[in-house]
Amino acid sequence: ATDGSALKVAQLHSELRTLGDAAEAQAKQLHLERDTTKELRCVLTLREQQLGAIVARLDAVETERLQREAAEKGELLELRASLCVRNEQLLGMIQELFALASEEKAP
Repeated sequence: ATDGSALKVAQLHSELRTLGDAAEAQAKQLHLERDTTKELRCVLTLREQQLGAIVARLDAVETERLQREAAEKGELLELRASLCVRNEQLLGMIQELFALASEEKAP
């Protein structure tokens, strides 16, 4: 019976060692996965910050573009209004010249 018990103890000891090695390997794997998860979270946080900065810059550029377009439209309207005024003035001067020319031709 002692030979069987010693064999059983040796088997159990071997199983225990195997299970301990497996547990240690799993612990190392878990530690590596936690480190990887932590690194990936840091990378994700950085990418989110970069994306936020890019979106903010894009919004700023879009706002600048809209403001520039509005200013250009305002300038264009101003130029058109000035052109209309100048055309009216020119038309008035031409009419006056015709009137003067007509008066000079009249006997």
